[in-house]
Amino acid sequence: MWQSADPILGKYLPTLGSERRANTGVYRAMNLSLYHYGALNPLVFIDPDGNADKVAVIYGGAQTLDPITAFSERKNPFGHVAIAFSGEGVVSFGTGDKGTPGLSEYLGRQSEYRDSIVHVIDVTPQQKKEMLEYAKSLTGKYLPAVPSADSNDTCATRTNEILKKGGMEDPSRSPVVEAMESLGLAKDTVSNMPTDTARTASAYASHSYKVPKGTDVKALPQEFKEFQKQE
Repeated sequence: MWQSADPILGKYLPTLGSERRANTGVYRAMNLSLYHYGALNPLVFIDPDGNADKVAVIYGGAQTLDPITAFSERKNPFGHVAIAFSGEGVVSFGTGDKGTPGLSEYLGRQSEYRDSIVHVIDVTPQQKKEMLEYAKSLTGKYLPAVPSADSNDTCATRTNEILKKGGMEDPSRSPVVEAMESLGLAKDTVSNMPTDTARTASAYASHSYKVPKGTDVKALPQEFKEFQKQE
């Protein structure tokens, strides 16, 4: 029988400043599925001992929505997305992060200039293995500037592909992708927008955290320590 802790308990509603988790526990339809742990594919993604792993998708908000400011001050108008693995640290394409910093360290840098949302997803060891192997195969590869002729290779498309290795795809389809495909401009396109990757992650997340700009690293949830790289 599927069971869930009472959603009013601290496990479901920890605080981060004045922010609380939303849409969690029994109030999130995805959590009512018996096969959520295996991305609704328990024949492929198995968890024989119940020791599930975690991944976290981190969406960093746009630095500006003004195109003039974006161009003149070289500020990101699209936002950024990265992914973290429990015990393995963060994989981030295009932010200049060297190696695999822990999630708290990464968010400490990001919170200096943007708001972030962290979507935590429970995965099986097999899902994590396949996603991590693919993520490592992409590290060190040149990430083209945006916009450019290679704008279909972004932090978002790479993170989307990593999620797909774990059986996770956007269940609602991106409006941008649908429009492109309807016009015959693309086929089976992976969205290059960080907001779409964040939406995919939120659909599979067991819970999410908001990390406002300027947040003190010491105030971050203890759960984030699970995403520190283990030597």
